[in-house]
Amino acid sequence: MSALIHPKTITVDRLSVRYAEGGQDGPDAILMSPWPESVYAFEPAWPHLAAAAHLIAIDPPASADRTTAKR
Repeated sequence: MSALIHPKTITVDRLSVRYAEGGQDGPDAILMSPWPESVYAFEPAWPHLAAAAHLIAIDPPASADRTTAKR
């Protein structure tokens, strides 16, 4: 786990999506990690990016940590 990145999960159209959010008020920056990475791929750059923007990092669709939610 990371001291900087704290993932959350939201369900969209019965699909569970893991994401992490952080940073400053200001412009939004959406970070899409390359497959098969996860939101933790941004850990080295997170503090630098977070100093300038509101970050939203999303796990890729085929990530092992994303699953279809139950109906």
